[in-house]
Amino acid sequence: MIGVRLSAWTCGLAALVVYNTAYFAEILRGAWAHMPREQEEAGRAYGYYGLGLYGRIILPQILIASGPVLGNQMITLVKNSAFLMMITIPDLTSLANLVQATYYIPFETLFVTVALYWVICSAIEGIVRAMDRVAVVRGHE
Repeated sequence: MIGVRLSAWTCGLAALVVYNTAYFAEILRGAWAHMPREQEEAGRAYGYYGLGLYGRIILPQILIASGPVLGNQMITLVKNSAFLMMITIPDLTSLANLVQATYYIPFETLFVTVALYWVICSAIEGIVRAMDRVAVVRGHE
């Protein structure tokens, strides 16, 4: 109605960002609420304020504490990207369907698609496991 025209790719990206940002924000907010206030007070005592305090002291602890939940949400984001096919954005699944329709090889394309999704999700899981090892070293459980 206001004359703004966006491509399907821009609309899909905006939808995924808006939808998942709410989840990521709530995850980080919950981790921040669970963190003891003494951490912030100690940072201020050492002379950290503003972005330095949150970027150097608070945010790393929040990311380590919420690592597994953030990893689960990232995997959900990868899975939700398949919904972009509904608005004609070619994702991994729709490209597999295109190859299947062109070359008539249904099993192979399905197998490769599943393998690629598995690799992407396994990479995210590996990053979460590495974050957990860092958390154990730093005393978080």
